[in-house]
Amino acid sequence: MLYDVAMDRTATSLPENRRVSVRRTHASSHTELIVLWHHDSEMPVRYRIIDSSRGGFCLRSSVPMKTGMTGHAVRLLPQGTTMEKPIMIVWAKPARDGHGYELGLRFITPD
Repeated sequence: MLYDVAMDRTATSLPENRRVSVRRTHASSHTELIVLWHHDSEMPVRYRIIDSSRGGFCLRSSVPMKTGMTGHAVRLLPQGTTMEKPIMIVWAKPARDGHGYELGLRFITPD
């Protein structure tokens, strides 16, 4: 399993006035998501969750990702909750603090 290195370095650098603090009840700064991307479904990757909603997640990544990439959200940590929900990256941008990237993931329904 890959552990995205942007998590530890930037977890404490998020300003408190960001949207993260408003929605902290949905995803604490210590919650992570394990994702299996379709291009490499043998390698699970752990990402720090910045925000969550009924429709998806905002994640922190150390590498840029392309919009349109698909995969499966498989588990929330530290709870260990199994999800198995198909996801798609709908937006990606450099993080506001200049360390890494933020990804917007939306749950998708299979055709």
